[in-house]
Amino acid sequence: MNTPTMDQLTELLAWNQPPCVSLYQPGQRHYPDSQQNHIRFKNLLRDAEHALEASYPTHKIRPLLEPGFALLDDGVFWNRQRDDVAVFAAPGLFRAFNLKRPVPQMAVVSDTFHTRPLIRYLQSAGRFAVLCLTREYARLYEGNRDGLDEIQLPEIPSVVAETDMPASQLTRTSANPSPKKDSAHGHGAWSAETDVDAERFFRRVDQAVWEHYSQRTHLPLVLSALPEHQPLFRRITRNPHLLEAGIETNPTVLSADELRTTAWATVQPHYRQRLAKLADDFQVARARQSGSSDLADVCRAAAKGRVGILLLDADRQTPGKLDRKTGEIQPGNATQPLVDDVLDDLGELVLRMKGDVVVVPSADMPTDTGLAAIYRF
Repeated sequence: MNTPTMDQLTELLAWNQPPCVSLYQPGQRHYPDSQQNHIRFKNLLRDAEHALEASYPTHKIRPLLEPGFALLDDGVFWNRQRDDVAVFAAPGLFRAFNLKRPVPQMAVVSDTFHTRPLIRYLQSAGRFAVLCLTREYARLYEGNRDGLDEIQLPEIPSVVAETDMPASQLTRTSANPSPKKDSAHGHGAWSAETDVDAERFFRRVDQAVWEHYSQRTHLPLVLSALPEHQPLFRRITRNPHLLEAGIETNPTVLSADELRTTAWATVQPHYRQRLAKLADDFQVARARQSGSSDLADVCRAAAKGRVGILLLDADRQTPGKLDRKTGEIQPGNATQPLVDDVLDDLGELVLRMKGDVVVVPSADMPTDTGLAAIYRF
C-alpha cells in the first residue's frame, strides 16, 4: 500500500461508473489501540455494504467490496499498519492508500468518490519538499507536517564522482554515507579542489530537482545542509521555490522525525502567509463582484468553469448532490444511502475545470459558509 499521488487523485475524480465507495480509516499508532484498526475497518466495510443494499442487488455488491474484505483478512498488513487508510472501490477499480495525516472516519457511498480528505492531503497549501545535501550526498523528500516520503528522481546524482557521468549512468549510494568529510558541526578537510567538486555536484543536483520536480510541483523547497554549504548552493541555484530559511545541519545526522518537524517549522510561516493572502484575495474579489461565499452561486459558477480558486472548510459538510452540468444542488440527508457532500462535489468539479482547491482549517476560513470562491471572469 502506497501514499497517493496527484495522478491517482485525477483518476478518482474522472471515474464515472457508480456506485463509488470511499472509506477513510484513522490509524491508531500505539499498542494496544493499534490492535483495533482492522475492527474499525471491518465496521466501515459493513456500513458501506448496508448502504449499497438499499439500491443494489447482492450479486453486484460482493464483487465490489471483495478486495476490501480481502484486505481485512490480511493479518500481516494489520499487524504492521499504523497510518491512516483511504480505500476507494467501484466497478472495475480498487485503490488503497496510506495517509500520513489524520482523516475523519467515514464510509461514503455515492455516484462519485468522496475525495476532500485526499485533496487536503495532496494540496500544495500544506505540502513542501526538503532537499538534503552534503558535498557528496543528495536526497529529495516531499510531504507535510505529518510525514515525508522520498522522491525518486531519474537524474539526481548521489555523489560527487557521479557528476562527471552521463545522466543515464547516475546511481544512488547508501543513505548513510561516511561522515568523515561532512560532520554534524562542519569540521572536515576542505580545499580549492573540493570546493570546485562541490560546486559541480550542487549544480547537477539543482538542475535535476528543477527540471524533474520543482517546475512541475511549485512546492516550497527547504534546504537541509551544513552552514558552509548553504551559501554555495543558494548562489548557484535557479530554483525560485527555494525558501530563504533553511535547516543548517548535516541532514545525515537527523532522524526522519527530526527532519520532518524541523522542516515544518521552517515552512509553517510560509504556509500561514499563503493562507492569509488567499483570504485577502478573496475579500478583494468579493468586493469587486468577482468572488462569492454563497453555495448556490458558486456551484453555478463552477459548472461554467468560472471558479479559479476555491477555499473549502476542512470540517464542514453539506449533505446532497451537485449536478455537474447545471450546478444545481439536490439537498439530501447524510443518513440516506447514496448521498454525498455538496462541498466535496463542488471541490471535485472545480478541479475538473482546472481550478485550484485549497482545503482550509475552520479557524482560517474567511467566511462562515464553508466556502470562498475567487472567479476567473
